[in-house]
Amino acid sequence: LVGYTVAEIKSRISAQGQRMPKADAFVRAWKLAQKGDFSFFDEIVHTDYESENQGVSINKELSKGVISGIGNLIIIGPHRTIYEDNNFLCFVRYSKVREDELFGELISAVHYKDGKIIKNETIREEIANDPSEGEDWNWEDYK
Repeated sequence: LVGYTVAEIKSRISAQGQRMPKADAFVRAWKLAQKGDFSFFDEIVHTDYESENQGVSINKELSKGVISGIGNLIIIGPHRTIYEDNNFLCFVRYSKVREDELFGELISAVHYKDGKIIKNETIREEIANDPSEGEDWNWEDYK
């Protein structure tokens, strides 16, 4: 696992043996897509996928362009699941603009059809303080 970040290693380890939680799969697919690797994204995202971010709706192909376009701009930190079942996932992630001290909290509502992500609605709220302060993680773990 040389050349992988701590977060990528953790997601690969959790994927071995049993079903990966939906939030872990989402984060893994998006992190790989940020680097231009859409293989896992295509595996877990429905062909009729639609994403709505900050009120703007786009389809699967446009989403790929957006995700890869922000890959070098934003670091996505840890996440936690609020709710998960077979048809729906709600989870929270932290973000940081790479070159600035701008932090955000991303809340996503993810809908599933035929076991794949059919719709993702995400809102981002700016937060004033670094969410890693006083925690057992840092941004370097997620680069």
